[in-house]
Amino acid sequence: ITYENAVAKYEHSMLLTQYENALIQLVFFLGVILALVMGLAWTIFARIEVQQQQLIASSETLKHLNLKLEQASYTDSLTGMFNRRYFNIVYEREFKRSLRSNNPFVFMMLDIDFFKQYNDTYGHLQGDVALQAVAKVLKTTLQRPGDYPFRLGGEEFGIILTDIDCKNARSMGEKVREGIESLKIEHKGSKILPTLTISIGGICIVPTADMSEDALIHTADTNLYAAKERGRNQVMFTNTL
Repeated sequence: ITYENAVAKYEHSMLLTQYENALIQLVFFLGVILALVMGLAWTIFARIEVQQQQLIASSETLKHLNLKLEQASYTDSLTGMFNRRYFNIVYEREFKRSLRSNNPFVFMMLDIDFFKQYNDTYGHLQGDVALQAVAKVLKTTLQRPGDYPFRLGGEEFGIILTDIDCKNARSMGEKVREGIESLKIEHKGSKILPTLTISIGGICIVPTADMSEDALIHTADTNLYAAKERGRNQVMFTNTL
């Protein structure tokens, strides 16, 4: 009996040892698998993070490029001013805003006096320099949040002023005219002064529902023509159509 008990204990001990060894191997195997899974998961997550960062960077780059394209589509390449396309957007928006708020809407058109003669005398490259000089005066003079200067084409510029009364709007036009005259840019082809000048036609009016947007442009253009007829280098402003 003692011998049989000893054998049984020995066999039981061996079984326990085998079980423990098998358990250790299983735990080790599971540990290896877990480590591999965690390593693979970390690699996948790291790649996902990199791809997300790349996607965010690409998205920001795309937004930046789209913004630059949009700005380019609204900007005159020669002067850096807003162009006619953006003028059409701002003009319609601000006209409707003035109509709703019952506030004055101000629009001015200006031309460089005898600009054809300027180009004939000094050449088109120098004419471009003159246009850039005029644009610089407009941009430095009209710096309020509600000031919008535009190059409409050729030597023609436009100005939209918001949140301003008619008296100050006219004064702003005079500041622009004086700013151009003070540049003292030589203009031998001018018939009024030996330097570059501009003429301005403007209108300041509170829009009504029966008033068309084109009517204001026509009035500003008519006033510009009147300023030229009266001798140029002046501002012609009205408060009615």
